[in-house]
Amino acid sequence: MSTSIKRASDLRVYKVSIDLLDPLYEIAYLVPHLNLRTQLIKSGEAIAPLISEGFSRQRNPRDAARITK
Repeated sequence: MSTSIKRASDLRVYKVSIDLLDPLYEIAYLVPHLNLRTQLIKSGEAIAPLISEGFSRQRNPRDAARITK
């Protein structure tokens, strides 16, 4: 069985990163230190957009060449 990956949201790792946000919020709100809590939440929320950005660069050779220069 072959599945076509056309968008970053088709990637399993992208879906998992979205699914794990709710448990991350639950854990982060147990952390008493505000700065650490904020950092945990921001880093967790950044995973899916970073995967998407990397996926789009992989699919766009011109952009990939510009980034690696």
